[in-house]
Amino acid sequence: MQKIKNEIVRLGLILFIITAISGFALAFVNDLTENRIAENSTKAKNEAMRTIFAEAETFEKFEIQPNEIVSEAYEAKKGEETIGYVVSASPSGYGGPIEMMIGIDKEGKITDYQVTSLSETPGLGTRVKDDEFKGQFKGKSYPVELTKIPSENKVTAISGATISSNAVVKGINAALETAQTKVQGGR
Repeated sequence: MQKIKNEIVRLGLILFIITAISGFALAFVNDLTENRIAENSTKAKNEAMRTIFAEAETFEKFEIQPNEIVSEAYEAKKGEETIGYVVSASPSGYGGPIEMMIGIDKEGKITDYQVTSLSETPGLGTRVKDDEFKGQFKGKSYPVELTKIPSENKVTAISGATISSNAVVKGINAALETAQTKVQGGR
């Protein structure tokens, strides 16, 4: 009986040492890559904003009430004039968050959106980045809905990727709601 107890203690100690070494190794790698990941994320957001509003000279962050989807918003400016707004949203898709930057003009209509990161199913959910799907949103205003027949504020889902399509619509609507106070205030 004592021999079994000693064996259990020995195995427990070995498992503890392996776990501790693994934990330290993961913490070390995380520390090395954390800044690089943040830089790449910022770079992707900046590139997306430049794509959405190529004529903008600056993007000024403005105060919003963040929620589970929207994290930040910017005014796109050419000189002193506001030409639109860009809202960062991360709705939850099939494979995780779909990080996107949504462009909204001064009238509160979608100009474009860019996906900066996603983990959707290749060939299905990743099609939310395709121009064919994205093009449906141009000129739409709140609320945007999914439907079988596209119309004024309705877009069609990607066949086989309804969850991803719904997530994009959810992100678009959250962005439109966020920008609404700026659009109505004329600032």
